[in-house]
Amino acid sequence: TWGLFKMKIIFLHILVILLTQPDIIQGSLRKEVKKVECSNWFLDEKEIDNSRGGNSRSKTGISVLSTNNIVEILIDGADFMASLYDDIEKTKAGDYVHGTFYEEHSGVMLKPNASDIEGSKNTSIYNVLGRALKRGVKVRLLTNLNLLQGSKAIIFCVEMNFLCGHICCGPDLRHPGVIGGNLHTKMWVIKRGDETVAYNGGIDVAGGRWDTVLHDNSPERQMNFKFFDHTAVHDQSIRIRGPAVVDFERDFYYRWNDPYPPIFPMFFLPHYEWVTPPFIAARDEGTSVQFLRTLACTGAQKGYYKHFAPRGEFSGLEAFVKLVHKANNYLYLADQFFNFAEPMAEVKKALPRLKAVIILTDDQNAPNLMSEERYYWQHKALSQLLEDPAQKDKVHIFSLVRDNDPSAYIYVHTKMFIADDEFMIGCLLYTSPSPRDRG
Repeated sequence: TWGLFKMKIIFLHILVILLTQPDIIQGSLRKEVKKVECSNWFLDEKEIDNSRGGNSRSKTGISVLSTNNIVEILIDGADFMASLYDDIEKTKAGDYVHGTFYEEHSGVMLKPNASDIEGSKNTSIYNVLGRALKRGVKVRLLTNLNLLQGSKAIIFCVEMNFLCGHICCGPDLRHPGVIGGNLHTKMWVIKRGDETVAYNGGIDVAGGRWDTVLHDNSPERQMNFKFFDHTAVHDQSIRIRGPAVVDFERDFYYRWNDPYPPIFPMFFLPHYEWVTPPFIAARDEGTSVQFLRTLACTGAQKGYYKHFAPRGEFSGLEAFVKLVHKANNYLYLADQFFNFAEPMAEVKKALPRLKAVIILTDDQNAPNLMSEERYYWQHKALSQLLEDPAQKDKVHIFSLVRDNDPSAYIYVHTKMFIADDEFMIGCLLYTSPSPRDRG
């Protein structure tokens, strides 16, 4: 076997560098960073269109690249949910809250406080959105529907539609299939007054996802639902302000208004008209952001996405391959699965010129449905990196446990790829256009 080492750390707190100026990075960590030539890393328009079977993406209104953005990295669920709470609470009449998720639990508290149980319940996503609706805010939500989610997605949307008084939530089956497909995007677009903010990441407002960088079993964590049997979940979300929010809202607009209904007639989604969301750009150069996604060919063949991706889109995979090809020193690759051999074959080709490849993932000890199948594909993908005796010592594979309790597994749910301290692909579940694509 290829072996998997465990990194015994209290937390993994990575400062990602996104072609930014130092005063743009928000949060507790700051670092002087060098200016990087964007064209060396980002996909150009032709590369994006090639990932869509030659179909133009620019014609749908999504930019090739946006600049002058303000980007904040939120490590783990506690920071993300507190920020999401603050942004939704700032909405007023005429604003909107749009969201897509893999799963969502209405009772999850965004700001749990063990010393104030009743006050904490007022921060549940159900109550936060309920207050927004009373203020005259429009709420529109899409949540994944497949075999694993089943009735949970339907129950959540029934709850939200009752709260809204009309259809504002749809369990979405517009993906490759009920067994292997899913809507895996965790995205929020929130218009609050004269500014719109967007979130994109790996964190659902769901059971067990509220966690801190300590990854301990705190009273606040116990107040929210459990996530399998994990004592901790490592993940991140990215909060974006600036012109990139237009691309996120455009993606949601097309998904919501797709003429193919999400599932049952009882969840027919009322059309809404496009209005360019207001935004505030960075004062200086800010951060360059490119919108990437995976829309499976098999979904497109079923008639989904026909107004915005009639042949599917694999810009995420295209960007990952370019990142690997451009890296000269090291790659940091964090992914929940690493199930696909094709992208790892590109990493294998790059090994001779690289100094190191650091991989963070889950091993066979991580509780998960279909774990045998999952780790078969993971082994097949990662073992090829260790085939060359001259290169295998450059490859370092880790999982996470708590420092004071090695038996306490930290579930790696993050998806983040960094090259040479210069470029990051964040919050992307990459896949490949093969019979196993999931969308």
